[in-house]
Amino acid sequence: WVCESRQLAHKIIETQVTKHQSLVIKPLFGSQGKGVRMLNVESPMPLPRDAFVDGVYYLQNLIETGEYRHDYRVFVVNYQAVAAMQRSGEGWLHNVA
Repeated sequence: WVCESRQLAHKIIETQVTKHQSLVIKPLFGSQGKGVRMLNVESPMPLPRDAFVDGVYYLQNLIETGEYRHDYRVFVVNYQAVAAMQRSGEGWLHNVA
């Protein structure tokens, strides 16, 4: 979800919490995991203020991968996957350089 309203971001979070779904909030522009935060269902962090997110709340569902934490980066060209890689790390965030 991409929201330009703090109220809409709160509504999305509330809906996902009722589904027991943790979320990730990311800055719209950035790299190396900087500014990425988890909004965990069990102990949610407060939603960052507009200044932190430049007025745009970029939310994604957190996909739990179990004990072996990993994610995939897939490169798509003309609707076809042309390359992929698996990233892993000790925590839930895998792309910190």
